[in-house]
Amino acid sequence: MLGQRSNSKRPSKEEREKRVLVGCIEHYIRERRAVGSNTLKDEGFDDLSSATIRNYFAKLEADGLLEQLHASGGRIPTESAFRWYAEEAKLELADFQPTKKMQVEKEKVSTLLQEAMEQLSSKLHGAALISSPRFDHDYIVTIKPVVIDARRLLLACVTYFGEVVTEIMNFEDRLLTQHGLLRLERYFEWRLTGGDDPPVMEEDEEQFAKELYQELMLRYIVRYANFNDEEIYRCGFSQLLQSGDFEESTLLAGALGLFENGRVMKHLLKEAMKQKWIKIWVGSDLPSLDDQPLPASLLAIPYRIGPKIVGAFAVLGPLRLPYHDWIRELIEVEHAISEKLTELVYRQKISYRMPSADEHYLPTEERLWIEDSSKTYLLEDKR
Repeated sequence: MLGQRSNSKRPSKEEREKRVLVGCIEHYIRERRAVGSNTLKDEGFDDLSSATIRNYFAKLEADGLLEQLHASGGRIPTESAFRWYAEEAKLELADFQPTKKMQVEKEKVSTLLQEAMEQLSSKLHGAALISSPRFDHDYIVTIKPVVIDARRLLLACVTYFGEVVTEIMNFEDRLLTQHGLLRLERYFEWRLTGGDDPPVMEEDEEQFAKELYQELMLRYIVRYANFNDEEIYRCGFSQLLQSGDFEESTLLAGALGLFENGRVMKHLLKEAMKQKWIKIWVGSDLPSLDDQPLPASLLAIPYRIGPKIVGAFAVLGPLRLPYHDWIRELIEVEHAISEKLTELVYRQKISYRMPSADEHYLPTEERLWIEDSSKTYLLEDKR
């Protein structure tokens, strides 16, 4: 860690001051309590007297890196101290060589990214998110209908690459029973797979199923053809509760507001992509919805397909973070994602697109399907 001593020569005053600061930060990260001079002395600073440590405390407090909440209490690191510590950790790990590998089903490109974020969130106890390019020639393999209420039906679609897309359909004057839903699901399966045995349905029921299916497919085509902005997958917000730093409802609400603000989070991920390596926001660096500093940190890193940066992922946590561990884990996960994505894309010949406001992707087969619904549709599973 940054606070380790060198035995080669007597450290300078600046180096000793840096050691004391790191000692305070790392004590607070571990214990979530202020640290006094005697406590710090017992934690590996036996070469310094308590009086000397207090002098360093005073200097660091004057520099805005430590603060004393009570006149007779110990010191805790400030936001500036955490920002400095995070950047020092990033520099220290600049040459870190990752080794992590990923195992994933060969087709499940979207699942790869989502599962990586779920595992990262669980390991670090932070909220994770990732932006993704659009992988082309994906198609729907499953449609599950779910009744919301007497007028709305949710259709959940799973694609070949593992993406889940949902659409809500409105309908009137129809009672959907459990048996009716099963027939509807079998009709969708028949349309998707091109089987020989359609389900037995009344004429009006079959017409209803056909209209739902065509509406769903047309919506999917529009979404598929237009890719104007990054898609973001989020997970693990409840992990923040485990740190104890977001116990106050206002702090939790502030973190949730930031995490759920798609526009802001996309902007921050784009900043990481521009920087081309880890970017860290600490406290007031983060946008705040109510102009109050959020006691949180966001660490982001871009990932690649081959040499090209195609997205970024980030983890949100409290200020009181073991930054070395988090940065090391982000580098490991980025290496694993980039290596596996590159392998899948080149081996399976999967094409992909980056967001573009001026470009629309719609191959000939999809255009023909729109013009004539009897045409074979590329985005259907044709097993």
